[in-house]
Amino acid sequence: MYKKFLFAYILLILLLLLSGCGCSIETVDEHNSKIEKEALERSSALDALLNQTEASREQETSPDYEADISDMVSDSKITENTDTMTSSNENSANSQTTALVQTGPASSETVLEETSPKASAENTGTETDADTAGPDNTTAAETKAYESQTAENQTTRPYIKVHITITCSKVVDNPDLSTDAKLPKDGIILDGYVAVRNGDSVFDALKAAADDNGISLSYTKSGGSVYIGSINGLNEKQCGRYSGWRYSVNNVYPNVGCGGYTLSDGDSILFGYGVTYNDSY
Repeated sequence: MYKKFLFAYILLILLLLLSGCGCSIETVDEHNSKIEKEALERSSALDALLNQTEASREQETSPDYEADISDMVSDSKITENTDTMTSSNENSANSQTTALVQTGPASSETVLEETSPKASAENTGTETDADTAGPDNTTAAETKAYESQTAENQTTRPYIKVHITITCSKVVDNPDLSTDAKLPKDGIILDGYVAVRNGDSVFDALKAAADDNGISLSYTKSGGSVYIGSINGLNEKQCGRYSGWRYSVNNVYPNVGCGGYTLSDGDSILFGYGVTYNDSY
């Protein structure tokens, strides 16, 4: 009886501490609602990304695509020839100006210096584009426009598309497999695309795919590291002491945990269940 009262007293103190520090406890309904909202947002983003990819493919395979490319090449050659002629004319003009300065009288040289853009800027106290240019000859206006465009792109494209496969095909018929999980006959638990935010990790993609497709997921997080213990009810060590889940990205097995690998648009992720750590798919 004393132990029951002690446990209730400790629980009450913990609740008071949590409420006092401003912490809130998320209810099951709130958690499920949050998961559902995120899943709908990802689904909408994925549809948009897939439609964009399909539209690009249709454009590349259209009959007019090669003609457009040919026109672009022709335009490029015309522009190149025009630039060459302009550059030649400018060089000629510069040569004439240099000759004038070097061979003309002192008064002519003085007039040329006073009417140059840089001299005018110094006399009036204003800056020219050359004065505000960066180390790479980029003007302040161009730099500002570039930064504005970059910020806009980050705002309008918060999602990227990745492909994810979850499989246990190499152990589904293994006689040593001991599990109550209902596994597909071919071992393919999931094979499809998922939308994740730009900068998300492999674990974020796995969790998003699991939430979107009703796949159970068990994991342990420690700081920035994440260890996957179970996917779809198939736990580690159920096919021997070294069996468990491994992941690869673009057919490469990284030397970093899935929580520390940052994805890029179009990456292909595979989570495979193996008997040993060296098993690969």
